[in-house]
Amino acid sequence: MAARLAGGFLTAVEPGALAEAAAQALKVLSPTEMGDLSAIRDLPGVPKTVVLSLRRAWAAGLDLGAAAAAPGAHPRLGEMARVEAAVLQRLAEAKPCQLRPADLAAKAMERLQHAPAVLGEVEFRGLPDLDRCWRRLVLALARVTNVVWDCEPFETPAWLDGSGVEIRRGKAWNPKLTTFSCATPRHEVVEALRWARRLMAEQGVKPQEIAIAAASTAPYDDFIFFLGTEANLPVHFGHGRNALHTAEGQTAAALADVLLRGLSQERVRRLATRAGKGTKLAKLPKDWTTKLSSSATLTTAERWKQALAKEEAREVADILSPVIELLEQGSDVAAQAGEDLLNGAARELWRRALAQAPGSAIERELGTLRVKEADDPDPEAAIAWMPASALASCPRPYVWLLGLNAQAWPRPAREDPLLPQRVLGGFVLEEVSTPKADRRSFKAIEISTTVAVARSFSRREAGGRLLGRSPLLNGAEVTYLQRTRIPEHAMSEPDRLMARPGDFSGLPVAQSAKGCWDDWRNRDITAHDGLVAANHGVIEHALRKPQSATSLALLLRNPIAFMWAYALGMSAPEIDVESVELDRRAFGSVVHRILDQSVLALEADGGMASATPDRIAEVVAERTRAVGLEWQTEQPVPPDMLWRAELRQAETMVVNALRYPLGELKDQSGQRSFTEVPFGGGKNLDTARDLPWDPALPVTVPKAGLTIAGRIDRVDISADGTAARVVDYKTGRHGGEYVLNGGRELQRCLYAYAVRALLGGDPEIESALLFPAKSGDAAGHYDVLPDPSGTLDILSKALADAAEALRQGRALPGVAAGATWKSGGEDDDYAFALPVVPGTMLGPKKDSARKLLPETVISLWERA
Repeated sequence: MAARLAGGFLTAVEPGALAEAAAQALKVLSPTEMGDLSAIRDLPGVPKTVVLSLRRAWAAGLDLGAAAAAPGAHPRLGEMARVEAAVLQRLAEAKPCQLRPADLAAKAMERLQHAPAVLGEVEFRGLPDLDRCWRRLVLALARVTNVVWDCEPFETPAWLDGSGVEIRRGKAWNPKLTTFSCATPRHEVVEALRWARRLMAEQGVKPQEIAIAAASTAPYDDFIFFLGTEANLPVHFGHGRNALHTAEGQTAAALADVLLRGLSQERVRRLATRAGKGTKLAKLPKDWTTKLSSSATLTTAERWKQALAKEEAREVADILSPVIELLEQGSDVAAQAGEDLLNGAARELWRRALAQAPGSAIERELGTLRVKEADDPDPEAAIAWMPASALASCPRPYVWLLGLNAQAWPRPAREDPLLPQRVLGGFVLEEVSTPKADRRSFKAIEISTTVAVARSFSRREAGGRLLGRSPLLNGAEVTYLQRTRIPEHAMSEPDRLMARPGDFSGLPVAQSAKGCWDDWRNRDITAHDGLVAANHGVIEHALRKPQSATSLALLLRNPIAFMWAYALGMSAPEIDVESVELDRRAFGSVVHRILDQSVLALEADGGMASATPDRIAEVVAERTRAVGLEWQTEQPVPPDMLWRAELRQAETMVVNALRYPLGELKDQSGQRSFTEVPFGGGKNLDTARDLPWDPALPVTVPKAGLTIAGRIDRVDISADGTAARVVDYKTGRHGGEYVLNGGRELQRCLYAYAVRALLGGDPEIESALLFPAKSGDAAGHYDVLPDPSGTLDILSKALADAAEALRQGRALPGVAAGATWKSGGEDDDYAFALPVVPGTMLGPKKDSARKLLPETVISLWERA
């Protein structure tokens, strides 16, 4: 109104322009000009606090310059006056048509004679009061044109007494009041939406006649948004949606995630997926992720550079490398990152957040922004969700008030952090305190709602702390609502099914779940414990494929996991995180890769058997560096310092393994050594490597009818071919002497048989496990299989019986089901598929399964 009367395209200062001007002013003011404020100017939230303090001072009509010049004025007034002057200067340069409220009112006062023609009759409706900066203008307008103040539910402000303003009073209604005690804030929202659904379904109430409000909306915004979406109810956010509820907000959040938490492949992929047109990431080819190993975390720019060094990834590297280098700098380059990697509404949100807080607090600030979405339901056809102060001015017939807890409604009074009362002296910045305003809104809503007002409070907060009820509810009769109660009308389909077990139990998914639960509570073996159809095609296919030592160990020790892994293709989920250490398997893989490359290098340099200890250490150190660079571009690795420690330990173990005195084979001067030797066929065979046999030849376990394939860590063959040594390296702890170790260790026996079969003739075979020492002065352990032929007979019979039991449909939990490393066994990677907690119902199931599994398999579990 004031801007229209003032003319000349003048407007009040817009919030965005004020925030930008305040952020710039704080950067250019000297420490002397800012005084005590200079110590906090770089802290997160200070620009927003300055904006709020200036808006309060302007609304109250406080002239900071005049107040600072008064005798005995507090120094803070002078500091804020200088901040205000700097802000106004930047506004004058960037937005010359935007004025402070007092200046705009003064301009309007100069043109009062035009008010009858420009404005006509002026009516103020549903306002509790006006800020002091506008009151002179309103009183002056009453002298030249008709001004009406329609109080509606509020009391008449005292400053209108004796003025020429016409006062109109609204009718006070007497709605039905109900009060509910709910379990948590989320439960409050659930009950409010149930209430709204019941009104619409049973009484024909239209959505636009319903409102839900709270003194502070922030604690409930997420619940209203997600539960309202689940219930498929049209809900209009009168105060704007949380920016993070929008696609653009999630795009900005993806960038904040990378800048604040560091690089990772998962974070960069998320950001690139959301990048809009015109940004640098939008230029990436659609298949760019195929150029990277999906397991690598890639937590530094150097690791990204190594991962993209391949020739086929050159196009991706040209686009992505500059972006990765920018992102690695973190929140210090937040402004540049936002301009380069965001566009449209996401970029605007980023700019708004940076105007209020530094890059280090960008994520928190994004969560406070509110936006108006184009697809937000029309308020004229939707349930209104808004602050109570707004609802008091635009009443609806049916209202639910949330959060009537102590310290939440009314909210406690808080002084302005930059202009507290001790600084202002006798001047009152806000005539109506926060508690008084909340009480006023509560009273206004109750007398302006025409039909019904429902009020609710929470018994506990989300974290479990007990909460008290608001003093505004003193004397009210309270209805206690349980969180698990059966509602009169459900808010959504999931709510209906949860509340009505009879409806849910009729669904196929419920019947299947109940059948599984009942079967697992039964001590006997059932269809949910691994009993499948005999001669099932999927299981036959899995058994016909070449087996590894790992798969055969699973077949013997946990048949149900063998079925899940090799027949159904199930696997444990991999989490893309940077752990503080490599797990046992990953560390073993690193050691084996270093061993392989080191032996290849030594064999190409005169043979490993003749290599000196110093030469072995030199080659291993060189290959450790190379393997470390390769591994970190393919797999998750710990932070750099810990990763280097892991590599040093791996290097020590490889040196000790290659230096270990294994003894002489026949005619050692002509001995040849091979590492990672493939056999039995399989994929990705390296035919260019020097091998002692044709790796494509099949190898069948006698009596069992199972073919095996794999890679042998190391094979030494004498010059005349009459003797061979098979070595399987172990990076774990030496657990004492054993042969098959209950079916866990099959490598020595299977590899010895494979070498004998592939070399031909009847060579003398030495098959052993080597546990290299983890420190430079330890000896390590070398365990030779004492009776390869006898052990193979025992193993072949057990494998044949295990495979036959599986073909008959007995894919049951074995001794390894649910096992953990801490309990003395191996980790069961497939425990996630067991529908019980290991150690509870699984124990009885194992006992029942033993009765159905072959005796040869059971006895193997107990064999050392």
